[in-house]
Amino acid sequence: MRIRTVVLPMLRGAVAVIALLATSRLHAQCSDGAPPPCRQAVAPRTVPVDANRVAVIPFRVTAADSLLGEGFAELLAQEFTGVGGPRSIDMSTTLSAWRRAGGGLRAPLPLDSAMLLARRVGAGILLQGSITGLAGRLSITAAMVNSATAAPIGEPARTAGSVDSVESLLRQVAASLLGVGASERVLKSARLSKSPAALRSYLEGLAQWRRGHIIEAARSFEASVAADATFGSALYQRWLMGQAYSGGGLLSEGWRPRVRARVDLLTPRERRVFEAFDGGGQPRPRMQAFSERRRAAEELGDSPDAWFLVGDYVFHFGNAVVGPDSVVPLARQFFSLAVALDTQPVFLFHLSELAINARDTALMRHLIGAYSGIEGEERWIHRWVLAAALKDDPMMESLRRAGPPRTWTNTTLFALGAALDTRIPIAAYEEAGKLLSDYGPKRALTGLIRNAQVARGRMTAAGSLRLPTTIDNVMDAAAFAVTGDAIDTLLINALGANALPDTSIEAGRQCLRARLAIERRVAVANLETIRLEPRCRSALRALDAFNRGTLTDSALARLDTLVTIGNVNIFMGFEHRVLSRIYEARGDTARAVRAIQYYPRDYGGAWSAPTQREAGRLFLMAKDTARAIAAYERYLELRTEAQPPIIAERDSIRALVGRLTRRVVP
Repeated sequence: MRIRTVVLPMLRGAVAVIALLATSRLHAQCSDGAPPPCRQAVAPRTVPVDANRVAVIPFRVTAADSLLGEGFAELLAQEFTGVGGPRSIDMSTTLSAWRRAGGGLRAPLPLDSAMLLARRVGAGILLQGSITGLAGRLSITAAMVNSATAAPIGEPARTAGSVDSVESLLRQVAASLLGVGASERVLKSARLSKSPAALRSYLEGLAQWRRGHIIEAARSFEASVAADATFGSALYQRWLMGQAYSGGGLLSEGWRPRVRARVDLLTPRERRVFEAFDGGGQPRPRMQAFSERRRAAEELGDSPDAWFLVGDYVFHFGNAVVGPDSVVPLARQFFSLAVALDTQPVFLFHLSELAINARDTALMRHLIGAYSGIEGEERWIHRWVLAAALKDDPMMESLRRAGPPRTWTNTTLFALGAALDTRIPIAAYEEAGKLLSDYGPKRALTGLIRNAQVARGRMTAAGSLRLPTTIDNVMDAAAFAVTGDAIDTLLINALGANALPDTSIEAGRQCLRARLAIERRVAVANLETIRLEPRCRSALRALDAFNRGTLTDSALARLDTLVTIGNVNIFMGFEHRVLSRIYEARGDTARAVRAIQYYPRDYGGAWSAPTQREAGRLFLMAKDTARAIAAYERYLELRTEAQPPIIAERDSIRALVGRLTRRVVP
């Protein structure tokens, strides 16, 4: 898809966001000769200040509960929808800018600093206030001023009440600030919980979410929903966490129908994001799903949630909607827009993957700085991965001295596993495994390190590790279900002769065995009855028919569709190479080149190096020497520390790259 039809419409709805992105220098940095849409860069622009936008900064608090200052401001901002009054800047954007400006829960910003903050995020109005607590009661004041002149806008709001009546106090303040004419609308549109326990847990979840305490935030939102099952915003936040980060048991499709059932209780901003994602709960063509998500992000402009979700869709399903050449550059554009607004660890995560994958050292260093400001357990492991990719020995030594978090969950494995097909030295994985081994589930960690060793062709080391009998993370599932030529037999042997108790492992093993039999022209009589994933069965049917000369055009079209829509959760590791081989045999080099690029950008595995090897060969057939060299060099990076039986192939390709390079650069 061309830049004109994808990125330029997006930019028209996000001028302020682009200015923030340019300021933070987190925009995608495309290399010379990169394919479209990378050739057209995003030009830095001045932040436009909108007289009808309001920045609500955390309230000054003298009550015992300092969490109220940030939480009350966040809830109040939701009432400024743009209908009958100003529209608030997304609170995550405002909070990020507030912290950068030196704001703290007990340290209010001076007025001039707060006004400058508001203008920087594009708000013509600044809203600030204070909360005082005494003897179980709260006194709240709030006022709006022009962010350029400090001239008052309207009358200040003042109210008081019990500490358990935050929801009522919030509505009173909002109605007062928005004016008498808007009072009835505000009271009717209130979407908060009347349960003090639910509201308290929700505010705790927001504070933890903003600071990178992912698991704790999820549990707080769950506690909020447990106290009030109708609390739409708590349901939304818990659902969003699972979509943004599926590690640590956060992903659960059970939250999606619960949000859908309460969609009328969401804030307008939340509802717009969720409906674009959900599509009314009905299946949609992938291009339509992508377009609707992008449209929501454009309309909201400053919602990091919306930008992240459209970037996430491109990242996981981009082969089907934008084509393989555009997945990485477009995903980087969208993720950069989200990160420029909010440096959540969940938003930083995919951008870090893409920065490492693209060898963008400048972006990696900016991301290390962003992770430095995160308090959660993700901080150490993400910085370790980025420092290893940069081969920054001083930073690695600093992280060794600091040591890893004392507790961690499977979310940590996602950070470590995200770079399996990058240039990160395998020793960095093994060292991280040793450092983390005392503080988390060793079986899952062992599986991840083994996967890294298999992906790099270190078969002796991988074979010395005992395989777990359950799948503890998505990386295990990927490694068990994929193939890598010379690795195939070794991987099957490692899985053992007897059926393992985990269904996914057994299905992956059967898929490997059946594929090897068909490759060797051995009939698989029970192909239709053995335990196989449906995707594996479809791919093997096509491969078997191709070998027997009975593959029809319609069957090939079905295989093409199946391969195109692949993602890390269903990818078997060989179907793209089967499709590519068939097109090559039919003399269609262009489609063969396209097919070999249909692999998930999420994680690497045993398939990564064979994929790059085949891509290099096909690029040469297409007379694209530059891309052939790039693919071969990626292969060689993965095989730097290869062990038999892979060494001979690696050395042969290294010699080929030398000849190709001399041919290109005399």
